[in-house]
Amino acid sequence: MSFAARPYPERTGTDLCWFAVLTLLISWGPLAVAIMHGSASGPWFIIGTSGPTLAALLLWLAGRRRPRDPGRAVVSRVWVWAPAAVVLGVLPSVVAAALAPALGGPPFDPSAPGRIVGETGGLLAASVMLLVAGPLAEEFGWRGYAQPRLQRRFGPLATSVVLGVGWAVWHLPLFFVEGTSQAAMGIGSLAAALFLLVFVPLTYLFWFVSARLGGGVASAVLMHAALNAGFTFLGISSAAALAVVLVTATAAALIVGARLRGPAHTTAPAAAVSS
Repeated sequence: MSFAARPYPERTGTDLCWFAVLTLLISWGPLAVAIMHGSASGPWFIIGTSGPTLAALLLWLAGRRRPRDPGRAVVSRVWVWAPAAVVLGVLPSVVAAALAPALGGPPFDPSAPGRIVGETGGLLAASVMLLVAGPLAEEFGWRGYAQPRLQRRFGPLATSVVLGVGWAVWHLPLFFVEGTSQAAMGIGSLAAALFLLVFVPLTYLFWFVSARLGGGVASAVLMHAALNAGFTFLGISSAAALAVVLVTATAAALIVGARLRGPAHTTAPAAAVSS
């Protein structure tokens, strides 16, 4: 195979294909071993859940990247995208924790956050886990590599659907790894279906923070960490809670979309936001 350089627009489709193939190979192969071992820990599980970032890193090292716009700051307007990333990350879980009991879900257990921190090994260890398991392991792939390339072709709306579906499909093996929250849901459950559906509106919100507000991968990592913290510490796993998460994320995406409605929002931009 050859990674010979070509003009970037002609390489977008090829880059995306390579990313998709490498992400699935790097993720699903090791996760298959984790499934056989019946454990959500160990090197195979860690490698498998880091597939998107590892795939992006390999492609970057192989030269599958576009030149960065020299006029664009690496980090800009942090005072805008950082609060948005945190609020949009935790909002669905907070609303779910408040409303799910009225819909038949379990009530929020105030002792759960302290217990989880203790079981993880302390606040620092829990913070590192929430930052690495998901945010750093995935976002350099989803928002750093795939999103800008998809947006060159499809624009933000279609990009969010395509990437959201891919993000959901990538999670499927986790339903068969003993010890994961997905395995606790069960692949054929209503909770599992709602969990997978929520990736589409969430992906749009990730696009808003990382592309529209200019936060890039840093904002996506922050938002993913906030999302993980909300799900973990507020105990979001029941069908009732996930239904509220889906409705809340969809409502937030519709509100953002309504405020951004216009030609630039429905068509692919002339240039991608990040490499």
